Amino acid sequence: MDSERRAHPRFACDLEAMIETEGSMMLDGRTVDISATGIAVTAAAHVRPGNDVILHLRLLLEGVTSDPLPIPARIVWSTPTQGQYQLGAYFRDGEFAPASRKGLEVLLRFLSGELELPTGASESGTAPVAED
Repeated sequence: MDSERRAHPRFACDLEAMIETEGSMMLDGRTVDISATGIAVTAAAHVRPGNDVILHLRLLLEGVTSDPLPIPARIVWSTPTQGQYQLGAYFRDGEFAPASRKGLEVLLRFLSGELELPTGASESGTAPVAED
């Protein structure tokens, strides 16, 4: 049994993640895992712990692409690994736009298996980020 205890479950996932740093520099990244309060991503460059960023997450499935989901976060650790950096961040909850909070909730429900893509999503080519 895993001895690590977390307040919220983490879900392994591979999402496109554009990392917008202070000064509006954009870094390409990929998610490693995500929870209701934080995320781990890989990126080609180091981002100093303590820096605030906006993570623009995009779900890419066969024939389906979601709109970018902007999530305000603060980098808490950065570790070099295999020619890249793995970054850990917590979400700056008080700075979420309501649509971003709702989008994150829907994404987590999808990753947990609680939600499935709506029928016809692959025909339209986009997946909703939030539901009404």
